[in-house]
Amino acid sequence: MKGDFKRAFEYSKKENQAYKEANEIIQKTEIAELTARYDAEKKDEAIQSLQTNNELSDKLILQQRWTFSISIALLALLGFFLFNSYKQKLFKAQHDKLLLENKQLLLEQKNRQNQLNPHFIYNSIANLQGLISTNQKQEANQYLITLTRVIRDMLELNRKDFIPLEKEIRSLQNYVNLQQMRFSHSFDFKVESVDLDLDNILIPPMLIQPFVENAIEHGLMNLDRKGCLQVKFYQNEATLHIEITDNGKGATEESVKSFEKESLSHVITQERIELLYGNDTKTAGLKTFPNFRADGSGYKVEIYIPLTLFFD
Repeated sequence: MKGDFKRAFEYSKKENQAYKEANEIIQKTEIAELTARYDAEKKDEAIQSLQTNNELSDKLILQQRWTFSISIALLALLGFFLFNSYKQKLFKAQHDKLLLENKQLLLEQKNRQNQLNPHFIYNSIANLQGLISTNQKQEANQYLITLTRVIRDMLELNRKDFIPLEKEIRSLQNYVNLQQMRFSHSFDFKVESVDLDLDNILIPPMLIQPFVENAIEHGLMNLDRKGCLQVKFYQNEATLHIEITDNGKGATEESVKSFEKESLSHVITQERIELLYGNDTKTAGLKTFPNFRADGSGYKVEIYIPLTLFFD
């Protein structure tokens, strides 16, 4: 209005500069506020994300702890089950072993009673008394020596599960010698072993004697001819075969009642074989053949067991 355009222009420039500076300050302030707000939102998001991750981590840790605890519990239960199962199997094995040992002891007791029976002792003593009363001192002395050997064999050999075949044959010969003296040598006795190593082959003790006694008592006694008793041992592959044969009366109707003891011997021997070798009849067993000779006389018993060697 005064016409001072120069100063008016300068003030106008200053006003524009001030406005410009103020506007820049406002923009910077707004940008700073937006930046601060953005950073705060990012921090909040980061914090929220961290909280979420922490919660997930806590859940995962808790889940892992539960999984670990359940796994430990399952392993403990499995271990207890396995231990209990093993313990039961061990107890069962011990129980079965005790039952087997008890059965074996009972069977051995039956076997000894069957072999060393009062009837045999009574007859032997009566026969010895007869020799003494008839003043047959030498025969009585020999009879007593043989009887002592027989009783000693029965008592000593039965304590073992297996003995060499040579001892079994020697014990058998002692017993038959005693019976031959008792029956005035009314029968012959023969043992045959076909190329066998008698010292190294093992056999259950007193396995054959009950059948030899049956052959003498029920087959050869009071025979109207010379009796013959034979025991044969032979090997067939991995099996030891034993044959006891006689030429006696065989299984007649009159002798059926007297075969009661033979049946007992058969049962006890069969139980011994099953106890030692199992129930497989192809591996071990016992067979009888009454009246096997052509004229209908005689009796045959066949025993077969696995061939057991001393060095096995």
